[in-house]
Amino acid sequence: MSSAAGRVSSAWHARPGRHTGAGRVVWGIVLCVVVGVFTVLPAAWVIINSFNSAPPGDSFAFSTDGWSDIFSDPTTVKSIGYTFLLSLRIPIAMAIALAMTWAIVRMDLPARKFIERCLWLAFFLPALPVTLGWLLLADPDYGLINKLLHSLPLLGGVTLSITSVAGIMWVYISLTTVPIMVILLSASLRQIDASYEEASEASGASVPKTMRRVTFRLLLPAILTALVAGFITSLEVFEVEQILGTPVGIRVYSTQIFSYVGSVPPLYAQALALGTLFFFVLLVIAVAYQIQVKRAGAHATMTGSGSRVARRPRTRAAYVVSGLMLLYIAIGVALPVIVLILGSFSKLFGFFFIDSPWTTAHWSQVLHSSDFTTAARNSVIVGLGVGIVGTLLYALLAWTMVRTRIWGRSLIGVMVWLPWAIPGVLAGVAWLVIFLRVPGLSSLYGTLTPLVIVLVVKGLPLGTQMLRTSVEQVSEDLEAAARASGAGFARTFRTVTLPLISPMVVSVFMILFMTSMRDVSSVVLLAPPETRTLSLLMFSYATSGQLESSAVIGVMLAVLAMFVAGFASRIGLRMNMGQEA
Repeated sequence: MSSAAGRVSSAWHARPGRHTGAGRVVWGIVLCVVVGVFTVLPAAWVIINSFNSAPPGDSFAFSTDGWSDIFSDPTTVKSIGYTFLLSLRIPIAMAIALAMTWAIVRMDLPARKFIERCLWLAFFLPALPVTLGWLLLADPDYGLINKLLHSLPLLGGVTLSITSVAGIMWVYISLTTVPIMVILLSASLRQIDASYEEASEASGASVPKTMRRVTFRLLLPAILTALVAGFITSLEVFEVEQILGTPVGIRVYSTQIFSYVGSVPPLYAQALALGTLFFFVLLVIAVAYQIQVKRAGAHATMTGSGSRVARRPRTRAAYVVSGLMLLYIAIGVALPVIVLILGSFSKLFGFFFIDSPWTTAHWSQVLHSSDFTTAARNSVIVGLGVGIVGTLLYALLAWTMVRTRIWGRSLIGVMVWLPWAIPGVLAGVAWLVIFLRVPGLSSLYGTLTPLVIVLVVKGLPLGTQMLRTSVEQVSEDLEAAARASGAGFARTFRTVTLPLISPMVVSVFMILFMTSMRDVSSVVLLAPPETRTLSLLMFSYATSGQLESSAVIGVMLAVLAMFVAGFASRIGLRMNMGQEA
């Protein structure tokens, strides 16, 4: 049997043109150029213009003033320190996510499906309105939780502050970091046959030792992807820090860049210099990730016999674990959403104890607005476009990086991280210049096409790496058998590869769909009023002081996230029913 598999695998590797030297180099160069146009070009524009003292559109004027200014500005230096301090949430979140992932996949938890859907919902929730909800709950001066604590005799001196380093960490851990790590890791763990762990335990190893020596080692590529993705995205986002940190002097590098760009006149050179500094930091991390993934190696855990997801019998521990997860979801997800809903029906956002505080006027105003109708249509078109195009392109790119030996694979592996190395605001400036100045692209400005392109590029790092780890877990012999039976690449990819990695494909599509719905920083400069999405309309309401109308759209996005999370969870679970024992 093994010799037959070996002959099939040899036939697969021996296919004409697949590993010929000239073919590898040519296709490698072509792919490097294509990926480079969408990843290196915006990054190069940012780096070059960090030495330009002229505003965008004017003639280049070489200067190093931007660089000298950022190192002489104590606020900028302090923001760099806060950036790395807040990134400590990543290893904390990883420890929580690993425990939750193992419990969800390997234990027979009560309310398991509900917990998974709530984690999808948490990740899909827009950060801006949920942050406002937490501000109403835990502001040190007027937060509802603090008012309750101060009314209790024994806890009158206790004050929770969401406008602190710990508060900002909590918002991210509960809202995005842990949920996306669990989504990523659970899809990979479901592709690992439970027999590996059962063999370890049958040999006398304890459950913790099996998790450490077997499970986590097989999950290492996915763990590395989650860690790097979590760290890089922690350096990019700015909405939460802008609302919670800036008023109390907590600035990170992304909010400092936003401050530079938003000043009068805009300090583009300083913003681009600070962005370039962190670009090289993240480039080093991406290169280290590539080296570590190669060193760790890939382990095919899904073979021709399939994979089996065995759940342990339900015990008292399962009820305890399920209760802790539900408590985490209730505090971290449900509570701010409830406050957000209340805020959308309040006459004045956050003033719940005035006379006659409730009204539906804000809902009526938003729903009858032509801006809302246009934004809703644009959101659906952009979301579907990014989800379909992005998922297909990422799957093909991931398969190429794993299954072929073309020239430049390592270079491509580094380039796919570059979209996350540039803050969304700076990337938006770069893409705006490209679409306005490159011949043939200026006609696209004012349409939805630039938004789709930019969001597909932005999702490239996470989508490609998620699908890459999934493809690595599928034995190459399964595809080799199809090719040996006469199937071409397209048919093999469609009928063998995609069905085997379908849980991850669904995850990537849903993540792309919802992140495109809620993205603000990357597309805010590319979208005139007629192409605004719901997230941009919500941001416009919030920045213009219409917090109640912003909360209305936030509630609608939360409801949409709930339906999408339920659909994603249902499809994913259905695809895994055949694997579970």
